[in-house]
Amino acid sequence: MSEPNGQAGLPLGSASALDADEKELRRGRGRMLAVMIGAGVLAVGGLLFLLVGSGGDAEVYGTFGRHLQGIRRDHFDAFWSCVLQGGDPGEIRNNEQLRELIVRRAENGRARFGLYVRERCMPKLSEIEPKLAALIPPQDLEGQVRELSDASSRLRAGWTAFIAHLDGLAQDAPFDAEAARSPLGEIERAWFDYRRVHKSLNDTVRERLGR
Repeated sequence: MSEPNGQAGLPLGSASALDADEKELRRGRGRMLAVMIGAGVLAVGGLLFLLVGSGGDAEVYGTFGRHLQGIRRDHFDAFWSCVLQGGDPGEIRNNEQLRELIVRRAENGRARFGLYVRERCMPKLSEIEPKLAALIPPQDLEGQVRELSDASSRLRAGWTAFIAHLDGLAQDAPFDAEAARSPLGEIERAWFDYRRVHKSLNDTVRERLGR
């Protein structure tokens, strides 16, 4: 006698059990495939994040560096070029040389030299702090940008005091560098500090850009 449903030797209902097992197996494979795809997506996303993030950092440092150099060229160096009446500020190597160049011009021009610096050169210097305040530096450079702004402020104060000293000289009185030691000293220190901090910032930018 034949078995029910034509399934010889198999218990009743075993075909349904096999179908259920096959469906469960397919579901398990589907879940595994979904997990593998998800892991792949996360891995690719992480790689893209690293690449984009690195590119973003490079862009931030690069943009900051260009603006920093522009401020140095168009305002700090331009101010000193004006003071030196066409001389190259890049050739000034130390405080003693800087003082000598200023004193020589003060001896020759006295109040006229002070007037020239106030009207022709100081406007270039006055732009540095607003320009620095408008920068958006990388977080690790914010403190040094404030130092740079402070050096610029002290440089302006030193020159303001020095020009006032020149204005106060009697018409025929010779310029005495010793009498102007205080404002000259402030000018020298601020000049040195600005250059020092600017170099440190520039070195950091170059390092971050791998140059």
